[in-house]
Amino acid sequence: MQTAPTRERQAVGARELALAAHWTLFNGGDTLQYFRERGLAEEATGDAVADQILEALGAAGPNGMSRTDISHLFKRHKSAEHIGRALSLLLKTGRAKRKQDTGTAGRRSERWFAM
Repeated sequence: MQTAPTRERQAVGARELALAAHWTLFNGGDTLQYFRERGLAEEATGDAVADQILEALGAAGPNGMSRTDISHLFKRHKSAEHIGRALSLLLKTGRAKRKQDTGTAGRRSERWFAM
């Protein structure tokens, strides 16, 4: 059985979602933009690895992080595939950006930055 505060939060959430839908429809924007402009968008992605990477990218500032740096963040206990999925999520949701360095000999390196 739910408590009253939980039902109240759900009601507020439902009203806010309805307002976002109307705003999106009439203004041609996107729903996430609506929530961000009002400070209602959660920063968490729901993926613990992605959230940890995002926090580290924010701390890294303008220097960003390489994939090697990110792997070291997890003390090399996360697979490249798992890190890649988390980075893709951050990229798709606009929370991170990637820059590829083509100036190095051999394999291209990439750096990741928080948005």
